[in-house]
Amino acid sequence: MKGYRDLSDIITRNRAEWIVDYARMSLRLEREHQVTLPELFCWAVLRGVTDAIPTNVIRRFASLPEDEVLTGTIKEAD
Repeated sequence: MKGYRDLSDIITRNRAEWIVDYARMSLRLEREHQVTLPELFCWAVLRGVTDAIPTNVIRRFASLPEDEVLTGTIKEAD
């Protein structure tokens, strides 16, 4: 199954590169321009696809802390 995992990684990388390239063209930036995270976020807002941006990317963009991981037991009711 290693071959399928490698293929999946290639597909994911190609899709990400295509999206960034499409965003660059949509924003009418030069071909040599390296798209920044704020530019990509701006493009996502303009296209209405911000819900597809992973949470960790939004946290990095907005300088938000990581979610606190709850541990221990939690009472269902008092």
